Amino acid sequence: MDHLRKGGIPTQKPVPDKNGELMSCQQIYKNKDQNGNIGDYNQHIVKLLTYLPGDILLNYPFTPNLLYKNGQFVAQVTNAFRGFQNDFFKTFDCRWGLGNMPLLKDYVFVLKPEDRKLVNEVIEAFKNEINPSKFPKGYIHGDMNESNILVAPEEGQDDLPTECKRYKFTGVIDFQHTAYSCFVYNLAVNITYVMIFTDRINQLDVPGHILAGYLSLRQLTEDEFSALKVLLAVRMCQSLVFGAHTYYLDPTNASALHTSKRGWSLLYKFWAEPKDKLESRWKSIIRSYQLQR
Repeated sequence: MDHLRKGGIPTQKPVPDKNGELMSCQQIYKNKDQNGNIGDYNQHIVKLLTYLPGDILLNYPFTPNLLYKNGQFVAQVTNAFRGFQNDFFKTFDCRWGLGNMPLLKDYVFVLKPEDRKLVNEVIEAFKNEINPSKFPKGYIHGDMNESNILVAPEEGQDDLPTECKRYKFTGVIDFQHTAYSCFVYNLAVNITYVMIFTDRINQLDVPGHILAGYLSLRQLTEDEFSALKVLLAVRMCQSLVFGAHTYYLDPTNASALHTSKRGWSLLYKFWAEPKDKLESRWKSIIRSYQLQR
């Protein structure tokens, strides 16, 4: 977070405790009896971070203008990681990394047969078509989803229609998936979640608007662009399968199904669309922005 702030990306700042530590282990007691005797306790790591203004991206209308600015912000964050070095993140990995798509094989048993068949198709496509060694690598945020990006409308726009309003991106939070990985994975994660929750424009057009913003500040290689269809489907599958598995283990955890309400229908529609048609419509949208400059 310190490194990104130096690069112009708003992030939270850790606040030291009275001993000068940025985090500490505290005993949180579960209960006291009527005589004031302390009962059982759990130990928790506690830290304090400063407040960032704005609201999460999800709570704003996903207009083409906002999607374009979102793409620019993803590129800005990716560029701001330049020069960052940390040995921990060189080896850190988690099951949510896009490169870990084959791990889903261990979780698909919780799905309905038709959903399981589709997810297995995407797994095979990843194994057969994606070669991470061809992608540029570096440090990435890893989870720039609709709830980890903060946005605020610019002032003086009360009379403007929603489609014309301009926004500023006020921060990025939640760095628990930060890793040394493929830059395109960072972009794919962002596009996927914005696609899922878009209801103002055609979901299949969303990547075009985000890519237009991203490409205005950062380029993609041909291999990266060509991999996008599979990578977007991979992230949809990860979110849907891990969510279903979490719900399987704890049916009271309704939040685990956050993406499933819209995600499954999008996955079926998206995966059925020919790759060349998707890329053609995205390139057309990108060109429309370039002509406006």
